[in-house]
Amino acid sequence: MQHLDPRSLAAGAAPLASLPAVYVRLSQALKNPKVSAVKIADIISEDASLVARLLRLVNSPFYGFNGRIETVSHAVGLVGTDQISELALATCVLRMFRGIPAQLVDMNAFWLHGLATGVAARVIGMRRGETNVERLFVAGILHDVGRLVMYQGLPDLACGMLSHRSDDELMVETERKLLGFDHADVGGELLLAWNLPDSLVAATAFHHRPDLDPTAPMASATIHLADLVVHTLEAGNSGEPRVPPLNPEAWERLGLPVSALSSILGQTQFELRETIASPLYRDMWSASRRPRAG
Repeated sequence: MQHLDPRSLAAGAAPLASLPAVYVRLSQALKNPKVSAVKIADIISEDASLVARLLRLVNSPFYGFNGRIETVSHAVGLVGTDQISELALATCVLRMFRGIPAQLVDMNAFWLHGLATGVAARVIGMRRGETNVERLFVAGILHDVGRLVMYQGLPDLACGMLSHRSDDELMVETERKLLGFDHADVGGELLLAWNLPDSLVAATAFHHRPDLDPTAPMASATIHLADLVVHTLEAGNSGEPRVPPLNPEAWERLGLPVSALSSILGQTQFELRETIASPLYRDMWSASRRPRAG
């Protein structure tokens, strides 16, 4: 077998080698602390489909703003420049993965799992009083992106892993056994190549092993717990056949009482149900299904 490692696999994903130009420009503009909301809105407005997705998101029950938000500048003013950038990232990535064979992954179920993990991460972040829960929301959406890179770049090998997995073995364990790394490693390398914030990279790379995260341990612990919450709720399917084990160190790090789990499950279920009923989810689903141009 040809030698593979997470970095080369992420780098070899041709359609994913670079983020859309609009997000790159947005990131560059945000490096200027004096950048205005109007400037950010102008950049986003260059991509009509991105505008539509962001407006659907901020008008969804997920945010619960009073009144109709009709312009990007209004959305930026309400949500904030950093947060709107995170949401723009998620909407851009959703459009990148198309045409993956159905026998490898049900994309509807996959993105539902990611969306639900984002919702759960946001709920956990709010419970802990985190200041940037939108980054946790986006980290939840993207946490399994490495698995899509593997499906897209190594479809035959991915099929082989599915067939080799035993009934009592997690898919992530099969990946490590056959490849020497897992989808979290690949996803982390992809987000690192995109020069994304350290907390997003770490939350993706360490969501199965948050105790090993030296960079953003709270973010990876949050996504780890959110992933388990969503598996428990059976919302979507990321490719794992059962609920992964809870990492004790991650749970201790979050500092939540055991009694909080029930309300986190309930709140996640409620917010996810509201989000799925909105145009946002239908738009996400249609974007991930549409064949890639060219």
